[in-house]
Amino acid sequence: MKNLVLPLIVFLFLSFNMNAQQETMLYGTSRIPQSFKLNPAMMPSTKLNIGIPATNMLFEVGKSKFKTKGIVTRSGDGYDVDVDALVNGFEDRNQVFMNFSSELLHGGFKVGNNYFQFNISERIGIKADFPKELAILFREVYEERYINQNLAVNNIRFSGYHTREFGFGYSRKINDKLNVGARFKLLYGVSNFYAESTDLYVDTQLRDEQDEVGGNITYQFRSSGYENYNEGNIENILYANGNWGAGFDLGAEYKFNDRISASASILDLGSSIRFKNDNHNYEQTNINVSLQPMDLVAFYFQNDSLSVEDQVQKFADSLQSEVDPVENGDAYTYSIPTRLFLSGTFDITKKHSVTLINQNIFSDQQNVSYVKAVYRGQIKNFFTGIVGYDLYNPYTKWSNLGLGFSINGGPFQFYLMTEDFVSVLIRPDDQIQPNLRLGMNLTFGKNEDE
Repeated sequence: MKNLVLPLIVFLFLSFNMNAQQETMLYGTSRIPQSFKLNPAMMPSTKLNIGIPATNMLFEVGKSKFKTKGIVTRSGDGYDVDVDALVNGFEDRNQVFMNFSSELLHGGFKVGNNYFQFNISERIGIKADFPKELAILFREVYEERYINQNLAVNNIRFSGYHTREFGFGYSRKINDKLNVGARFKLLYGVSNFYAESTDLYVDTQLRDEQDEVGGNITYQFRSSGYENYNEGNIENILYANGNWGAGFDLGAEYKFNDRISASASILDLGSSIRFKNDNHNYEQTNINVSLQPMDLVAFYFQNDSLSVEDQVQKFADSLQSEVDPVENGDAYTYSIPTRLFLSGTFDITKKHSVTLINQNIFSDQQNVSYVKAVYRGQIKNFFTGIVGYDLYNPYTKWSNLGLGFSINGGPFQFYLMTEDFVSVLIRPDDQIQPNLRLGMNLTFGKNEDE
């Protein structure tokens, strides 16, 4: 019994080693055309830009502050799990996440005082949010500290999405001081799932000779579109499932003089997708279950994939035997968090500037604010360097440093930027949310207004 834990815990700990989009390094970098997606009022520095298809990408992963290093250690021919360190390393609430986006198409052009831009982008993400009690349950079962009482593991949430964005942006130079812009986004929901308010109550006293753990579970699970992957339904994946939505971005930029300017933008205003087709929803309250534990160490380090599959199947059978979910296809709405950017820029010279950026992210669970200082320097006509540093971040510490550059050779442009990469190397047990953005464009003509 020494090495028994619930597979639900294994699922959350092993499947989601992945938090919210920052990507503030790109904001205001007019030499990179994709910066318009963070403020539609800001015109690129070239008259015509074309993104090389599928080369402009963003990778982003992260986790909240909890200990992962040194939890599992080798002991002789086997492994030990330091469950006390695991429990003590968690906060009251803990999050892990991963996001990926790719531009399939991008282009923009200037006509007089107007700039038009468009994009088609693919977005994929996954996130989990769970309480410290999940780790306590791990310890109770793993170390046989059965205390004959119910342990409440409340409000487990996890979600995932795959969406496609068709964006149409417009910016206009009102006068020498003011630019305004807007972007309409038609959103297509390829697939989606989320579980919210999932509560698990477990009696940590093993109750029979089968070593099953008894308890009850309350859950609400919604999903849409996932059978299209298995069935190879290309039409539904591309355009035909009928799950559509929309949203808006608004922005403005004001130049006080030749050196000082300010800007603001609000992104994903009212952005949501109505999932009404190919839905599979389940919801039950206080269902009694018997959960068959399994060997965590053997699961994690098992070389025999059949043995791992057997353990997972054994758990699924024990759960399904007592849970008989009723499926419905009710429509539901998936909302995208709104973001607000405020910035001020001081041009040291025509080729060197410093920008102070405040980003606010508003979601159902929490509102988060970040402040970053960004330096941009055109070192050579073909090379621009970018350095960013977090002045305020409620999660990460002094090591949240960002670096980036863009290289232009004739019409060809390559850019790369990353944030919070130092944290991963020196303090992996803290809150970390590194990201990497890179891409290639073709740019033509100098925009004299920028």
